[in-house]
Amino acid sequence: MRRHKKLYTLLTVLVVTFTMFLQFSCSSEGATRLSETNIVMTAGTNKKLKLRQAKGAVAWSSSNKNIVSVNEKGRIYALKGGTAYIKAKTKKKTYKCKVVVVGFNKEKLTLSKKKKFTLKKLNRLKSKKSFQIVYVKGRTVVDAMSVFYILPDQGEDIKIGLAVGKKLGCAVVRNRVKRLMREVFRMHKAELKKGYHIVWVARKKLTKADYKTFERVFLRLAKRAALLQ
Repeated sequence: MRRHKKLYTLLTVLVVTFTMFLQFSCSSEGATRLSETNIVMTAGTNKKLKLRQAKGAVAWSSSNKNIVSVNEKGRIYALKGGTAYIKAKTKKKTYKCKVVVVGFNKEKLTLSKKKKFTLKKLNRLKSKKSFQIVYVKGRTVVDAMSVFYILPDQGEDIKIGLAVGKKLGCAVVRNRVKRLMREVFRMHKAELKKGYHIVWVARKKLTKADYKTFERVFLRLAKRAALLQ
């Protein structure tokens, strides 16, 4: 009898424990949570963040938009090195994800005495008139991801204008594309022939590209346009 009682007690404990485990598992599966809470990204890349089991609207925000930005659908864009937090806010609670962004290759960003990777105001086309002149009088080099409009100029330096239309996406997406285009030109300006005005027009496919792809596209177009020294 005693053996039966002990066996019965043991089975009862096991059943209760298993039931509690199942309840805990089910409640955990149904709980609202972020798909990731710690992310390491490279500047120039993007990633989709999800708030699982969320009910109702979700408001996305970044603690530092200069490092990481996020759109209304939870896609985050790593812009430059640093640490920031992405927040997903519902009516009841705010969820956080830590994002560490690793900057571009330090060797590329290091300034040497012979070559300075700078982008001065005199290297930029700003006015609509300047853009229009290059569009009308310049020649074009076309790529699946972007277009170069090139016009020879008697000036001693090279100037560039960046064109990122509203059709490419929201302000967050467009700003990211411009930032990467500007960075690529800044890094490779010294490799280009002087005395040219360039308008670099982004296409839709470029919005999802990382920094290395921007770099490849720029150098490919520059080579086809015979702009490399």
